[in-house]
Amino acid sequence: GALAGARAVHGPVDRDRVFLMGFSQGAALSYVLSLLHPAEIAGVIALAGFLPAGDRRTQVNAFPRHGYLIIHGADDRLVPVLHAHRARDVLQSLGAPVEYHVYPVGHKVAPPGLKDIRRWLTTALEH
Repeated sequence: GALAGARAVHGPVDRDRVFLMGFSQGAALSYVLSLLHPAEIAGVIALAGFLPAGDRRTQVNAFPRHGYLIIHGADDRLVPVLHAHRARDVLQSLGAPVEYHVYPVGHKVAPPGLKDIRRWLTTALEH
């Protein structure tokens, strides 16, 4: 996988420092990768994204150590905020740690969301 490639180029990779961040479709991919390879990923930041519906990988009991930071716009017309609610609810029902924020913007990241990302990553990297 990607970590094996990184190890080949850079040497050992500290899995506690590998975070995925994706916007829209990139968030969906980040969710799927985190469910397929939870031991290799420290956490996920999902921005304006969705957890693919009907994905059997949601039948798991292992998650990235620091869980998920989900940030979405309440006025998002491309990926409606209901997708973020669903992702939060599914992940929490499976026992994953989730921090969740919705801001009054469309399909973009609001400035307070950038502060959330910085704080969440800083906290995760300190623990």
